[in-house]
Amino acid sequence: MVFDGHNDLLTSDKSYLQMARYLIAECGKTDAHAVLALWTTELKENPYNILDVADKHLRKHGFDKRFPLAVEDLSGFTKYGYEGLKKYNLLYASLTWNRENALAGGANSDIGLKPAGRVAAAALRKTGAYLDTAHLCRASFFEALTLDNKLLCSHTACDALRKHPRNLTDEQIDGLIARGGKIGVVFVREFLTDASAATSADVARHIDRIVQKHGAGAVFISTDYFGSDQLASDLKSYRDMPVLVEKLRKMGYNDKAVGDVLFNNLRDLCAGR
Repeated sequence: MVFDGHNDLLTSDKSYLQMARYLIAECGKTDAHAVLALWTTELKENPYNILDVADKHLRKHGFDKRFPLAVEDLSGFTKYGYEGLKKYNLLYASLTWNRENALAGGANSDIGLKPAGRVAAAALRKTGAYLDTAHLCRASFFEALTLDNKLLCSHTACDALRKHPRNLTDEQIDGLIARGGKIGVVFVREFLTDASAATSADVARHIDRIVQKHGAGAVFISTDYFGSDQLASDLKSYRDMPVLVEKLRKMGYNDKAVGDVLFNNLRDLCAGR
């Protein structure tokens, strides 16, 4: 079983019928669960419209428990208000994408949280959802650690292994886990390696760096499927997950540790929602 912390299917160019077919064909046969994130940064329409339709289709097919929703960049909801987010049982939402916005500094900036970002974080806290620290710059990340929100980082990797503004430094990892947060390791080459292509070995390496210090309960997987065309070459489908399992087993992971990383940790986050 697999529980993916970040799948961008909702922001893909697929119709809802095609999305449903994907979930049935791809995830149904592999017993995969996944967080479906709506990216709002460049969205031209009311994001509530998309969440409404997605929620309706997921419930229609009995997928609402297997595929919780999330929001990437809460600024897309600013002019529509945050109150409506309560109805979707979101798992998490982030304040930004990579750029600075009205709420905070994104990964490609050095701006901290803004007053409007603190308002958004407080509104999110009322929904019960986690505040996602992915895409925050270092300044806004450390300010987020001081908030009362439940925290996680949905899709990232280790800056110590691959320097990138989207990756977490050891200090960030330590701070987030000290706050009870967990970290999703992404499958995207850009965050994993300097090489021209990434593989499951790179994903396992980033997972293991966190596990060696904080234990197997601190990390989950986040593919970023439909969010990048730079995916690890042997992990382009949920059907490929046995390849990652094999890598982790060769590194000494037992059944419980593998199960925690690939499924249980994210399941527990959903239960704590």
